[in-house]
Amino acid sequence: MAARDPHDLTRFVAAQKDTYATALSELTAGRKTSHWMWFVFPQVVGLGHSDMAVRYAIRSLAEARAYLDHPLLGARLRECAAAILSHPGVSARQMLGPIDDVKLRSSMTLFEAVDTVGGQFSRVLDRYYDGVPDPLTLAVLAERADSETDTGTTAGSDTAAAQLPTAPTSMWERPEVAARFAERPPDHRLVKLFLGEDEYAPVKTAWNTGPKPRVLDLGCAGGRNTVWLAEQGADVRAVDASRAMVAETRRRLAAVLGAREATWRVTRSYMHDLSEFGSDEFDLVVALGVLQDAQSDAEWYQALSELARSLHRGGLALVANFAPDSAPDGRPLTRDRETQDVWVGFGSSDRRMTLPDLERLDGHFLRHGLEPVLPTERVRVETAGGQRVTLNALYKKT
Repeated sequence: MAARDPHDLTRFVAAQKDTYATALSELTAGRKTSHWMWFVFPQVVGLGHSDMAVRYAIRSLAEARAYLDHPLLGARLRECAAAILSHPGVSARQMLGPIDDVKLRSSMTLFEAVDTVGGQFSRVLDRYYDGVPDPLTLAVLAERADSETDTGTTAGSDTAAAQLPTAPTSMWERPEVAARFAERPPDHRLVKLFLGEDEYAPVKTAWNTGPKPRVLDLGCAGGRNTVWLAEQGADVRAVDASRAMVAETRRRLAAVLGAREATWRVTRSYMHDLSEFGSDEFDLVVALGVLQDAQSDAEWYQALSELARSLHRGGLALVANFAPDSAPDGRPLTRDRETQDVWVGFGSSDRRMTLPDLERLDGHFLRHGLEPVLPTERVRVETAGGQRVTLNALYKKT
């Protein structure tokens, strides 16, 4: 690319050429009806994995500053933010829909971080998100704050994946932790479902799958369930936000399917963005101990929306989620009063988790078109200093 455009901002100018007037018109009218979110409200790299999300991701703080300083793009971004703010009493979700509502929050968080004039992006966050920035975007920005390396454009998803954020000090990024998760046996409920055992026998009989059920292992950790599913002949895909977990799952899956298959079947992604998968694609989504790591109500709802979208009618979701009366170290959790279901203090004083109780968990899934197939169970396990309570559920898309 030309030296005077080290971030290839021309890609945004070209994308907006025939769509910007439409985008601004829809925002002014208060309702988005066409597709332009990726290049009108860009997000930081790592939050989306579709071709469009990868191409229009912002890869550094320097690129975000350059975008905002660009005489055309910066002015248009501020103009669009002003249009969003021109609708008091209307929520961002009503204007944009549930998926792009989350993307707007992420984009405003990104550009607020580099904005020195105007304040439109802060006002969008204040009005529509109670002044709370997107936590995933903040995590990426924190990791990149000390690096101003210009990364330019990305030719494909492999390069983009290599640039996804990693927190080296996080427990989830330690190879020995990934290996320990991988060594666990497959989930006993998953085994019973696939083999049609006990109370799962009638569920298996009614479950309309082909000879190779299509399964998504959401939050695959070290791949204990992914590998077992592949061994059973399932057409399995797996995602995890941790690079170490993805690497361990690929390594173990390669022993079953080969390295090439393992590489494309296991990808790094966030649970609230499954855009790499089509709608109605899976017979089963396995979500065991992953949805609970949503950091906000918005992220939780988006994750459920994506899960439901990826299932076809009659497809199943196998879910495990900690409950709010868990107290693993003996201390009760504290609910974040600015949210509905976010609780703080599970294992550490600042750990945030989304933990609806049993009735609310079922209610959340029902609102996304997923009804219980079997009664949701509470399972209490004693810890050294207290207790963990897990809600085990099986839902069907209606």
